[in-house]
Amino acid sequence: MDGPKVNAVAAAGFTREADAYERARPSYPDALVEVLVKEGGLRRGARVVDVAAGTGKLTRLLRPSGARVVAIEPLMAMAGSLVVAVPGVPLAAGLAEALPVASGSLDLVTVAQGFHWFDGPTAFGECRRVLRPGGHLALIWNERDESVPWVSEFTEILDRHGGGRPYVRDQDWVRLTAEAGFADVTSQRFDNPVVTDREGVVARAASTSYVAALPDDRRHVALAAVADLVADFSEPFVYPHITDLTLAVRA
Repeated sequence: MDGPKVNAVAAAGFTREADAYERARPSYPDALVEVLVKEGGLRRGARVVDVAAGTGKLTRLLRPSGARVVAIEPLMAMAGSLVVAVPGVPLAAGLAEALPVASGSLDLVTVAQGFHWFDGPTAFGECRRVLRPGGHLALIWNERDESVPWVSEFTEILDRHGGGRPYVRDQDWVRLTAEAGFADVTSQRFDNPVVTDREGVVARAASTSYVAALPDDRRHVALAAVADLVADFSEPFVYPHITDLTLAVRA
């Protein structure tokens, strides 16, 4: 029987545009890390695994706490960027549905910008398995603030040219996490404005999995439409984002 695999669109897109992902995707706000320290068990000596770590956007923010952080990333292109950006971090290949981690061995599992790609019930089960009782699960997303008209149009361009997202958007992660057997599930949001330029916005579009996975001709048309959208913007400018955190306890 075949085991779990990375979603085909995610694998193709993120392999092709790992460099754009590292260059153009936003980091995470200090306030988020502060919550993980105060409420999520992120502390010196804590055993932490960053699942689907990508290029290490979150991984690099966890290490200053003194926690023993291990990154898990299945795609070689993303992992290659991670080891450059976060030198010395222990790195393992693995999937959220089959974590290469001993049962009950972790204080904190983080998943930034990734859980929507997983087989949810299986991945939640694995997170429960590897966490000790009282350990924490943190699910994190940077979301574009689509209350801003040009940001909403950016998303419409990507979805129109890319054929739509290959995952379910805007899920109720608090409910799903609680239904998976976690306790004390909370949700917090943080402003995360990104100062960028026109090239950065185009690179952000290029880093989107379902755009990066397009045939070259369709991909070029999509990126040209994004370039047209911001062609008249004065640089630098703010690309508004909101960071969502769902934090829960392994009962």
